[in-house]
Amino acid sequence: MTLSKGQTALLQSYINQTDTQVSRANFAAPYISNQAYNALMDELGEWIDLSQTGDLNGTNENNTTFTFAGIDQFPRPKR
Repeated sequence: MTLSKGQTALLQSYINQTDTQVSRANFAAPYISNQAYNALMDELGEWIDLSQTGDLNGTNENNTTFTFAGIDQFPRPKR
């Protein structure tokens, strides 16, 4: 699976966050419904699983792609 630039940026922001600020911001954002937030968490889980098998690609800003290595530590956002 190849993520779009936006999806790649989103996943990288979750991977590189400190103190879970990205997940807290998304969870508290008034423009993200509970249903949309839960769908996002499901999608993140799928991406993490795909990264474990080498089947997850990201898209750089210059439209080249790269393969995510197995993401072994990922702060699971709350639902």
